[in-house]
Amino acid sequence: MNLDYRFEARLTDTVEIGPVSGGIRLDNYFDGRMTDGELAGARVRGIDQIRIRDDGSVVLDIRETIETDRGAISADVRGYAIPDPDAPHVHEIRGFALFDTAVPEYAAYNTAVVAIHGSIDMVTREFEITGRAVPAGLGAAA
Repeated sequence: MNLDYRFEARLTDTVEIGPVSGGIRLDNYFDGRMTDGELAGARVRGIDQIRIRDDGSVVLDIRETIETDRGAISADVRGYAIPDPDAPHVHEIRGFALFDTAVPEYAAYNTAVVAIHGSIDMVTREFEITGRAVPAGLGAAA
């Protein structure tokens, strides 16, 4: 099973929570599609409960659902969105995802760690993410 993927999505709604310790909290809702990998065509939607820190970087706390024709996969994503110094409306996204599913064909996701990388344009509200499975044993002590 190839756990690598790519998806494109768009922010559909934003709710400002307001000032919190160390920054400002927003809830960003999104909806999109897997465009590459074994899950191509699946719908991806969820909520990113971000915190914009005082230094301008963004802490990502994402809950997403991947809806396939075989059933759903839940993803818990953590990471950062770092603004481009030359184009502050564009942020580089980097982090990791963990998954849960009851679909037997996708059981390998239940123990996978997937490194994510991508970008978001806050003007167009569009983003793309690439996920690559971290090989088992990476970083293990010899």
